[in-house]
Amino acid sequence: VIERDRENSNAYFTLGSILEKENDIDSAIDMYQKCIEIDPSFYDAYEVLGILIAGKGDYETAEELYKKAIEYHAESYELLYNLAMIQLELGKTEEAEKNLEFALVINPDINEAIYSLGNIKLLKGDYKEALKLYNEITKSENYGLKAYYKIAIIYVTKNEFDRAMAI
Repeated sequence: VIERDRENSNAYFTLGSILEKENDIDSAIDMYQKCIEIDPSFYDAYEVLGILIAGKGDYETAEELYKKAIEYHAESYELLYNLAMIQLELGKTEEAEKNLEFALVINPDINEAIYSLGNIKLLKGDYKEALKLYNEITKSENYGLKAYYKIAIIYVTKNEFDRAMAI
């Protein structure tokens, strides 16, 4: 398809996906970049490129790629969540907190975002808000035990040992 239509962004995206599955990450990156050159609004390409670039440890570039994807797809809670995770890697806690809050406005049921936001609140010493967030996900299959552990940590930190032991 690419040989017949060099301006087909979908073909470059598909080829990038194939190369990524074959673990040819550098070539996949090249294909996703070509996809964006052809169609600057192809937000999926920014997202996947952000994942691959972050995997190489270049969080600054990954952050910019996610921000660009969000320009074209602002209602994506997944993009906001992933941007927040990159920002946490960069130590941009305030920005990450805002993006997690935005993601949760779009979809209030993202346990990963609730847990991550709880962790930020815990680090900031906002125990009341952290407890509220962790309590929201105690029934979660993937985050329930982690949430109970964090709740216990908060109670120990507050010298409420009986409550911590009751967890």
